[in-house]
Amino acid sequence: MNADQMPLNQTVVVAQTDFFRSTATRISSDVVELVYFDQPTGDETMKIHARVDGTSSELISFDRVYWKVQINGRAATEADLEDITKKASMRMAADAVTRTITIIL
Repeated sequence: MNADQMPLNQTVVVAQTDFFRSTATRISSDVVELVYFDQPTGDETMKIHARVDGTSSELISFDRVYWKVQINGRAATEADLEDITKKASMRMAADAVTRTITIIL
C-alpha cells in the first residue's frame, strides 16, 4: 500500500526481519510517521515524519548508538547530530541492514 492510499491513523508493518521492524502510520492527510524498532529488544530506534508526496522528511528522534549518520556524503559530527532533529525539511534514507541514516540537506 502506498502512503497516499493509507487511511488516517492506520498502522501497517512496512518491513520485518530478525533484526528490525518498521511501521508506517498516516498521521495527517500529508504526513506518514515511520518508526523503526530493534527486533530482538523491541526498542524504538528511529521516528520519522515523511510527506506523503515524498518531497521531504523530518527526523523526529533516533538512537545515536544504534544508527550511523551521514550528512551530504560525510560522517556526521556531534554538532551535526544536535542540529538534524531541529530541521523541519530534509531528504533522507534509512538502511536498516547497515544501520545507516543518509541525509541530504
